Amino acid sequence: MDNEMLNIAINLRKKYNRISELLDLTQQMEDCISRNDMVSFKILLAMRTDVLLEIEKIDENREEILTALEPQKAQRAKYYMQKDAVIADDIPAEDLKIYSTFMDCKSVAAKLISIDKMLSKKICGDKSFYKK
Repeated sequence: MDNEMLNIAINLRKKYNRISELLDLTQQMEDCISRNDMVSFKILLAMRTDVLLEIEKIDENREEILTALEPQKAQRAKYYMQKDAVIADDIPAEDLKIYSTFMDCKSVAAKLISIDKMLSKKICGDKSFYKK
């Protein structure tokens, strides 16, 4: 078992957990908007900011891990952190875990962005970040 690659998989799982938390908070914000509950909305928005900062730290930590790896191993890890990576039947379990967790992150992030776009357009209208 390759502990360095496993550390990257663990880091990605932490990111997945935080993105899932972000999705939950965003869904709660959507509910607040439908109830016109701006007090709860603002609280959730602050909580969401905290989670975003945690995700940033997780990403920074992963970059540190990748930088410390030997170049060939870092390149292999980065390869499996892209959606169009080709997965062979005989890849190590750690590499497969990196890829599958990366794809899980992408899937949850896509749901999150979809809800976030809708919220932004409801709240900001033509000034929405997504109108650009």
